[in-house]
Amino acid sequence: MTPRLRPAVADDIDALAALNMAVWKAAYPGIVPQGFLDRLDIGRFLADWAFMLAEPGVLALVAVDEGGAVRGFIACGPPKPEVPGYAWEVYRIYVDPAAQRLGLGRALMGAAGRAMRDRGGQGAILWVFEANQAARRFYGRLGGREVRKQTFHIFDGMEMVEVAYGWPDLRVLAALD
Repeated sequence: MTPRLRPAVADDIDALAALNMAVWKAAYPGIVPQGFLDRLDIGRFLADWAFMLAEPGVLALVAVDEGGAVRGFIACGPPKPEVPGYAWEVYRIYVDPAAQRLGLGRALMGAAGRAMRDRGGQGAILWVFEANQAARRFYGRLGGREVRKQTFHIFDGMEMVEVAYGWPDLRVLAALD
């Protein structure tokens, strides 16, 4: 599959929300409580994407297949909270489970890296669940390095640990194809 990458637009919100929820249900069993996954509501994802696409400074790209269906996405913007040395945060990057291992994630990270570089600022960071070993290996293969950890209370009162991967030099991401 050769993805076509383009900016996400408001007309993509339904597809983005549906894919976001589907990937959570496929990727996170055993990582987040099953009860939380069972209660996921498409309305939450619709609201999140509507807010994100309306937010100034957010860069969102989609990977679409030959038929125009959204098969992956990435959304980036200013770090929340601010992280010294990193002007950008990758808020979300997900690929349809049926389209994984075809280069879409790498293509999305490369395109976002070029766009972040072109918009100015240095460095990108993203947060991933510590238990998500597959994603952590992927980010490591793309040149990301673990730069910090944080624990937070979420998901049915459970503590979760996130690991931040950082790319201090956006040229590393921009060089990905």
